[in-house]
Amino acid sequence: MTKTIPIVMNYVGDPVAAGLALTFERPGRNITGIGGLAAGLSGKWLEILKETVPELRRVGILYFGNPDQSYRNPARGYPVTRELEIVARSYQIEVQSGEIEARASSSVFMRHIGKGVGSAFTQATRLADALIVLPGPVLDENLDYIADLAIKRRLPSIFWQATFPEAGGLFAYGANEIDEFRRVAYFVDKILKGAKPQELPVERPTKFEFVINLKTAEQINVTIPPNVLARATKIIR
Repeated sequence: MTKTIPIVMNYVGDPVAAGLALTFERPGRNITGIGGLAAGLSGKWLEILKETVPELRRVGILYFGNPDQSYRNPARGYPVTRELEIVARSYQIEVQSGEIEARASSSVFMRHIGKGVGSAFTQATRLADALIVLPGPVLDENLDYIADLAIKRRLPSIFWQATFPEAGGLFAYGANEIDEFRRVAYFVDKILKGAKPQELPVERPTKFEFVINLKTAEQINVTIPPNVLARATKIIR
């Protein structure tokens, strides 16, 4: 990756932990933009699932990893999984993971469609009462397949983007993508006018959306409590 050409990011994980920026306030490098989209969401995901399924005791976590570390996923050793484990303990919920591994980052999307995702799903959801899908390549590309698997297992499921309930998942809670891309345009404009990316603070998301698919809730025989429905910014019927 170039160290001189200005780069504006819209990064799901923690850009400081990933080495993309020195700090949020002063990135110090040629990269700035929006970062930490998934940070802090684990508590909301578990809260929503627990309110929907009060008897929730075990939650499956589906994520994409890479043993050779050529792709540094926020889910592996980064704040998202640590937060999930901490928050889950406070709810007395057990976490079990299913990891899709990629040993060759060059054909990663094609190699794991179907079998790899299905195997990781089975691992994550064995005895689970609900499913959390973390951000990452392959998963983002196979949301309809994952949603279908969750429906067949009658599992409440949640992701960070609205594309998941639109594909058949039950919930999505995360940063509003439209607002994030507008902020990306703001950074591009500032840099084109002479601002240095290393001096432009990395922004965290400020607008969030909560999407519910009621058709899926009916298919998996889950009743969404009124207090959960009331918080939705979009309902798919």
